[in-house]
Amino acid sequence: MRVAPCGELDVASAASLQAQLDELRVAGFEHVVLDLRELTFMDSSGVRLILGEDRLARSAGRRFSLIAGVPAVQRVLGVCGVSAQLDLDDRFAEPASGRVVWRHADVDRQRLSIAFQGYVAQLRRQGRSTRRLSPR
Repeated sequence: MRVAPCGELDVASAASLQAQLDELRVAGFEHVVLDLRELTFMDSSGVRLILGEDRLARSAGRRFSLIAGVPAVQRVLGVCGVSAQLDLDDRFAEPASGRVVWRHADVDRQRLSIAFQGYVAQLRRQGRSTRRLSPR
């Protein structure tokens, strides 16, 4: 499952992204790809989130990988000295497209609904229950 936050990943938005990643983990996704290409800014809250997700995935035998973002975002990871330990996935070399599960809070409800429908469809294809889900 590819998750593509857009805009800023900072202390104000990290909790929303964390909630989405937690939901995907609980749903049983074996490989989550965090696509950083649409981010314009990331602070230490984003680095903390990424490192936490990487640690949780490794301890559970799952895979968590990143698609590199703009130079300013990659620089944050480099300055923190964590770039080498993270799994950078280069299978998605083309521009961001396809299903986007999470976007910054300023995205309209219709787009959230489309992303949510894609998520529910993915769960159904995997034979998982969608009974308790509802778009927020």
